[in-house]
Amino acid sequence: MVRFECPSCGAETAPDCSPHCPQCGTEVRTCGEILFSSFDSLRLALLALAEGRDKDAHDFAYESWSLHHTVEAASAGLLAAVLLKEPVEIARWIRRRRRLLVGAP
Repeated sequence: MVRFECPSCGAETAPDCSPHCPQCGTEVRTCGEILFSSFDSLRLALLALAEGRDKDAHDFAYESWSLHHTVEAASAGLLAAVLLKEPVEIARWIRRRRRLLVGAP
């Protein structure tokens, strides 16, 4: 079960249990579906890395990042970019990861 904070009131919610925030009633199912999709894409990226499918791994990491900015997605993308020997993508993933780690804009 994935739990996250309601984007409206900040209450902890579980979209797979209820489509609405228990505190304020905001619809949270869509947010939950986006998070689930992001995690699925990240799992596919990691699987592709393990299987040596570097381009697929990069694509899945980017998909995960597009849905939800996480350090894990940035790390998977960075690793895939390094394996692909793509200097521009390496720099992009480093910046993305650094922004999350230090909280910079």
